[in-house]
Amino acid sequence: MEYISEVKINEAVIHILDRNGDDVIYNEFYLNLEDEEVIDFVSKHVTKALKDESVKYGKFIKKSIVNEYCNRFFRCEDDLLGASKLIAKRLYEVMKEDTNIPSCDLMVVSILSDLGPLMGIFKMDYIKNYAHKVDVIGDKIGIDIISQFTGLPASSQKVLKCAFIKPFDENEKVNAYVIDKRLGKKIEGFNEDFFIDDFLNCNLERNQRDNTRDFLNMSEKWIRENYMDDAEKSYDIREGIKDKLEKESNIDLDELAEEVIQDEHLRGSFKEKIESSGVSNDIEVDKAFISNKFKRRRIRVDNNIDIYIDEDNYKDSSKFEVQRIGDGRINILIKNVENFIEK
Repeated sequence: MEYISEVKINEAVIHILDRNGDDVIYNEFYLNLEDEEVIDFVSKHVTKALKDESVKYGKFIKKSIVNEYCNRFFRCEDDLLGASKLIAKRLYEVMKEDTNIPSCDLMVVSILSDLGPLMGIFKMDYIKNYAHKVDVIGDKIGIDIISQFTGLPASSQKVLKCAFIKPFDENEKVNAYVIDKRLGKKIEGFNEDFFIDDFLNCNLERNQRDNTRDFLNMSEKWIRENYMDDAEKSYDIREGIKDKLEKESNIDLDELAEEVIQDEHLRGSFKEKIESSGVSNDIEVDKAFISNKFKRRRIRVDNNIDIYIDEDNYKDSSKFEVQRIGDGRINILIKNVENFIEK
């Protein structure tokens, strides 16, 4: 799995794609990255997206228009302003073909990373925010609250659809890193996959992180379906799975099921649940993903108590302990507390 840890923002530009208009409102200037608030806004969206666990690998189909526009920039045949206009026009054409695709701003960013140059493409859907409205009625002032739909996602929020494009090499397995939070979702016939299928025109390739993440998620779903009322067995199976993920580089589903699931009649359904998400029997573990995932644990107890604890304290028996009662219930102990505050 490829991970990007260092980025430098070179240039950025934003265009307005209002589907009620006749064309894109093209920007003729780059964003002012000397402004601390602007560079902070752009940088946080870039770094947040690259660290998102839902990032997928993309492989361009040869006829991809967006891929060609990006590579014109990488080959120095066009600057970012020119390339971004072509990319914005292509997305606008896709939007005009489907009335369900909402208006947005398109932010395009030139990035230098520790894995080489990238072009970031962000579909910035508008969010609802509120402002006051002042009216003068006779000799009196009236102030009301009105909603607006032109706000951009704050730097603390996640963008639903974005991509990071690499200089094209047909021999590489990965041409792009893609995020689509609405992937596979359909609302009254509207296919949210337009960003990947129609705009980027690329195929998604499964990677180590996909398999590791999906295995972990489907394991949790299976545990909830089969042991919701047995906290003791749930705990044992979860800990057995996490222990294997931390210690092993490859996991065989059959061997794992035999080791952590005592009821042999349920082992088959466990394997079926995992494989239903596209994960094969032999799982190559993404160790970086697991290390980050287990840095902090969130435990919900009986649907009304939440416990947040980092991995070191979770494994420190002098501070945290799970005790088996013997009837399917457990006690969770927080030990040797020296002080506490309320938030």
